Amino acid sequence: MEFTNRALLKHQMFCLAEQQQQEEGSSSHSSEVLLDATMGPPVDLQYMCLKAGSTNSSQEDEEDKYPPVIMLHGLLGQKRNLASLGAALHSQLQKKRDIYALDLRNHGDNTHDWRDEMSYSHMAQDVIYFMDQHGIENAVLIGHSMGGKLASSLALSHPERIQGLIVLDIAPVRYTDKDKAWKSVQDIVDTLDKVNIAKFDKKSELDSHLQNSVEDPSLRAFILTSIHSVQSSGGGSAAAAAAASGSHAAPRAPLQWKINMDAIVQQMNVLAGFDVCNHGSSEKSSLQHLQYHGDAFFVNSPISRYIKHSHMDTIKRFFPNFMLTTIKGVGHSLHTDSPEATVELLKKYLDR
Repeated sequence: MEFTNRALLKHQMFCLAEQQQQEEGSSSHSSEVLLDATMGPPVDLQYMCLKAGSTNSSQEDEEDKYPPVIMLHGLLGQKRNLASLGAALHSQLQKKRDIYALDLRNHGDNTHDWRDEMSYSHMAQDVIYFMDQHGIENAVLIGHSMGGKLASSLALSHPERIQGLIVLDIAPVRYTDKDKAWKSVQDIVDTLDKVNIAKFDKKSELDSHLQNSVEDPSLRAFILTSIHSVQSSGGGSAAAAAAASGSHAAPRAPLQWKINMDAIVQQMNVLAGFDVCNHGSSEKSSLQHLQYHGDAFFVNSPISRYIKHSHMDTIKRFFPNFMLTTIKGVGHSLHTDSPEATVELLKKYLDR
């Protein structure tokens, strides 16, 4: 299903806001951040933003705004995957909120600062740093898949900063090879790790190459969003070599990952689990006492099986005020499989 023209216009505004942010650079105030020194400095995450209200909004309008929404994407994803969802919420919410979509570490436009570590504690540190740099005292988190685990970890480690929690089709548990859904993710990552994408000049060529190993065309299309061409500038070595040889052929522009595939492969066991900042390494013993007492809204796919009946006790222990609902007939990417139903549910939560 397609969104209204208004929502599509907001999507374009979302992308324009991202471009403007990248061109202008960060203008936010300097802020001291209390961090876990053992984890090293945070990543300065790239983002998109749609501001609540019009460009001519008054100071009174600014003061009337509700806490912003921060959206966190899944593994192999990026902020643009959530642009349509963010645009629809921005258009339709009754309570005015700024809407942010972040590129999480080792994903999207964070190629300036790839890292080896990808625990949820490390990623939570990045998000808290982002909030502090942008003067966000507290926010509502919307997290899909890996982003949902990150949102859950943040709510448990920094409950005073999280005004609400929406988790799309993931549970705060460790997944193993026995979980069919997670096993399929591992297989896809293993497959992609074996592909030398630099051999390809066009996404269509890579798409054809992946057809046998990744049969789902929508999944291949999703994977291709994290790949771009390495364009040579006029002064680049490839262009210079072509000029020296008298060749008029355009230099090759091989494909390249926009994700840190090496780190992701190495951190898959960490991502399969669930950790919270400053609470030790033993999941079962150290997380028992943690709770987030705000409203936590879990949205489930009946097909993917990422949230099971056996996970309910864990969810209830961490989030005693949780709600769970199911969108029928959708897969793991429920916000793209059924965007209108997803937006309606999120509106009810955010406008309650």
